[in-house]
Amino acid sequence: MDFIAFSNERIDNTVKTSTISSQCKDCLQVTELYSNTSHCTNCYEAELIKIKISNKKNILQLPDFSKITNNIYLGNSDTGNSYKLLCDLGVTHILICGSFLPEMFSDSDNFCYKVLPIEDTIDENISRFFVEAFEFIDSANVLLIYCFAGRSRSATILTAYFMYKYSCTLSQAFKMVKSKRKIISPNSGFIKTLKFFETYLIKNNYSLNRIEINKEELIKANEIS
Repeated sequence: MDFIAFSNERIDNTVKTSTISSQCKDCLQVTELYSNTSHCTNCYEAELIKIKISNKKNILQLPDFSKITNNIYLGNSDTGNSYKLLCDLGVTHILICGSFLPEMFSDSDNFCYKVLPIEDTIDENISRFFVEAFEFIDSANVLLIYCFAGRSRSATILTAYFMYKYSCTLSQAFKMVKSKRKIISPNSGFIKTLKFFETYLIKNNYSLNRIEINKEELIKANEIS
């Protein structure tokens, strides 16, 4: 359950392409991957364009969101695609938890966006996004956090945030979110990460630097279970 501590440098929100060449999961070419994703730049941008076109053509929006606290909403991607709804809720900050979920209204001055390219897979080391997510949430007046369905990735980030923010256990934080949004269901890998995170917070009296769970140990834990 080792954690790697990083310096408390100011988070750079500029998306950068990885300098490490790996195989793209879409085209299978060995090339530089886009930011922290498993897709090359060309495949990532192509998929993003398709999603934007699809969303703009989709007349019937089906927002599904829940009010978690007075200033935090947790929902699905359609919630983030409804401009009127976002304005009605008074949303000022939007935290997107997913690789192919576009910033639909990034050209508007009404919203401040942050995108975390999280894959909803059991071997995704979601803890690497915790600190920047927590800082963004703390900076928000009214926040909407969402992934595709508002069940796994965004729910995991929010649960971890409550664990840290309110110095509570995983069980307490999860029940808090679950009581407001019944459908949340983080994947098994994320649950293991949250358990590691709980141990880390207790051990360190809930103080937090830039941290990341040892990925090899996380993968090993997933294989054992």
